[in-house]
Amino acid sequence: MKTNLGDHRQQESPEEADLISLFFALIGAGFIVFAAAFNEFLLRYLDPRPPLSTEVIATVRTGQLQTLIIGLVLIGASVVVNRVPRLNVLVRRGALANVIVGLLLTVSAVVAMELVLRPLASFYRADIPDMYVEDAELGWRLRPGTDWQRRSQQIHVNSHGLRGPEVAYAKPDGVIRVLFLGGSVTFGLGLRSYRQTFAYGTERIVGCASGREVEAINAGVPGYATWQQYSYLVHEGVWYDPDVVVLAFAPYDVVEWLRLRRFGGVDDGEVILRTSAGFPLANRSAIAYLVWKLWVSVRFDGNPERLAALKDIYDAHFLCNDEGNPTQERGWTGTVEYIKGIHEECRSRGMSFAVIMLPTLYQMRSEGRCERPQARLAAFAARNGIPALDLLPALREAVTERGLSYGDLYLPGEDAHFSALGTEIIAEATAEFLRSHDIRSLPRRK
Repeated sequence: MKTNLGDHRQQESPEEADLISLFFALIGAGFIVFAAAFNEFLLRYLDPRPPLSTEVIATVRTGQLQTLIIGLVLIGASVVVNRVPRLNVLVRRGALANVIVGLLLTVSAVVAMELVLRPLASFYRADIPDMYVEDAELGWRLRPGTDWQRRSQQIHVNSHGLRGPEVAYAKPDGVIRVLFLGGSVTFGLGLRSYRQTFAYGTERIVGCASGREVEAINAGVPGYATWQQYSYLVHEGVWYDPDVVVLAFAPYDVVEWLRLRRFGGVDDGEVILRTSAGFPLANRSAIAYLVWKLWVSVRFDGNPERLAALKDIYDAHFLCNDEGNPTQERGWTGTVEYIKGIHEECRSRGMSFAVIMLPTLYQMRSEGRCERPQARLAAFAARNGIPALDLLPALREAVTERGLSYGDLYLPGEDAHFSALGTEIIAEATAEFLRSHDIRSLPRRK
């Protein structure tokens, strides 16, 4: 009986070696088939939105080459296992064979998934600008050198982390510099080019009207509230030696910052949550990137942009209709203190300071029933000698004079972000406001 059992085990060993060799060959063949089948033509068939970027196509072809090489290596390994005596003896040991098969399947599955998902991850990265990095002082900032283009929209972030062309910190002689502080509206989220932002529109209009060279510095960053705008001005904005600092205030700035952990909130902010800035591994692995993207989709109900628009409506409604709410009062207290800090910093350096107030579409349509945030800030500005421009009247007047609808001033589906037409009207009103404060005779500082 013992002899028969030993003979039976000896008969099984070659089959185990053959099984491992077969696994190598099958998995290798699978990689080769995948290399041939998964290409840019398949991607275009699966999602016909034109065009695929050169980056995505390059990633697909690199993935094909890598997959083909892995497939050929695995098939070569299947031949080597049977033909090299020492390897043949090793894999005939049952326990070792199981370990090798298990590791082979696991590693192959992970590698295959990573290669398969890389073109898809590149496709999504090309569709959504991932332009933020974490910052210890500000929470986040724009990633210097970001150069993103999709369809007609282009976002270029210069080496100092601001949207727009390169601007040296040192100010040229005879130039009037206007530094714009703000959030995503100032940044121009959704606009085709930085030239369509109201910062650069104001630069153009004031320059033409004054006969002086005017240079706008657009320091708008999506998600920034007044505490970040103050911190940016103190730690970097002053390096530009601006003559005028313009703070673009939006109603949701009052309460949005309260969600941050540093102020006793629950997270690090929507910009970090909705981009891979808070998950560095997502920038290195396609698997990690798409897992993160799935989490974001679940976290924000599958449409973060629409949720953000609804949040803007809620914040404006909250500020207009829930006066005296402790959360609202805490938000206002912090907001005006940071604005006061910006004012004092500007005054100590001989810089002019002004505030412009950006309305939401909800406020525009409320026809006078939701102007409390602007009225409250205007009263604070008047008490502290800060020039302030409420853009609600100017925008409503433009709608009436030009035969427009309120929705024409905003991007489709948005409550806070303006269209190119909207930013043009804001630039005209801001330029007139600055001219009325005699920007041409600002004292020249040494």
